[in-house]
Amino acid sequence: MIKCWYYDVTPLHDPEKFRAGLLSLPWSARREKINRLSYRETGLLPLGAGLLLRHALGDAGAEDMTLSENEHGKPYLKNRPDICFNLSHSGSIALCAVSDASVGADVEKLRDFNEKIARRFFAPEETEWIMAQADRGAAYTRLWTRKESYYKMLGTGITLPMDDFPLIPGIKADFVFTEKELPGHRLCVCGGGEAIFEEWK
Repeated sequence: MIKCWYYDVTPLHDPEKFRAGLLSLPWSARREKINRLSYRETGLLPLGAGLLLRHALGDAGAEDMTLSENEHGKPYLKNRPDICFNLSHSGSIALCAVSDASVGADVEKLRDFNEKIARRFFAPEETEWIMAQADRGAAYTRLWTRKESYYKMLGTGITLPMDDFPLIPGIKADFVFTEKELPGHRLCVCGGGEAIFEEWK
């Protein structure tokens, strides 16, 4: 089963909640990174993502939350290889997917359609699919989250050409995309089965 948590970081605008949240993070490297940011608002998403990750891993049964990274920079639990996770944030939303197998998650703030970028990074049939949709911006964002979550599931970083594997909705694949819309945002999880979304507050 893939469980996917999402969190609106807006409450962290409150200085007291921001400070308390920062102190509660179990990873000193993340705390230090957030402290180095120029403006507190810039740290909202990294902090919210860290708090969400702590919650999601605890919910999955992880007690030791020591993290390591693979050769491509994808983090994993050093002492719990049976718990796989992936993290993303954009706009005001943090997203974390947890599974017993490799999983990729992506959230994007809704974008305007950019045909030049689409033709550069997407397969021709993907760009044509976007062009045929009533809301091209929403279609463009949806396809982008599918691409990102797929790459993140592989855990190899963007080492393959993005236009080599069309991921148009409705085309059968050996993996499953579970998608969700939130106001102004698009969420997608890629893995071996359906994901269950749940909001964390």
